[in-house]
Amino acid sequence: MSLSRRHFLASSAAAGAALVGSAGSSAQAGTATTRLDDTPFVPNRIAVSTYSFWRYNDDTKLSIEDCIEQAARMGFDGVEILHVQMEDESNATLQKLKRRAFVNGLDLCGLSTHQDFVKPNVEERKENIEH
Repeated sequence: MSLSRRHFLASSAAAGAALVGSAGSSAQAGTATTRLDDTPFVPNRIAVSTYSFWRYNDDTKLSIEDCIEQAARMGFDGVEILHVQMEDESNATLQKLKRRAFVNGLDLCGLSTHQDFVKPNVEERKENIEH
C-alpha cells in the first residue's frame, strides 16, 4: 500500500498534536512530573513582545494595554514591552501597565529598547547608546 506525502504529513501532525496536547494537559492538571535525576520539572514559560502585536495591521497601532490583553487571550505567560511604543513613561502609566499585566495573569519580563549598537555611523550609534 502506498502512502501519499499529504496523508503522511497529516497523520504525523495529528500524532504530534495529540502528544503535545496530552503532555500539556497533565502539566496543567498539576500532576507531579520529575526528570530522570528526580528534580522537579518546571515548564518552559513563554512570553511575547508587544512588538509582535503593535502594528499587526498596517492601519492600526495597538496600545500596550491592548497588546497585554491580546497576549493573555492567546495564552502567553508574560509580555516584553517595546519601549518605542510607550507614549507616556510616568509612574502612573507604569503602574497602570503593571496592573493590567497582573490582572491578566501575565508577567512583565522585559523592556525592549530595540536599539542598534553596531551602526557604522558614529552619530547614529551614539544616539542609540544614549537612549
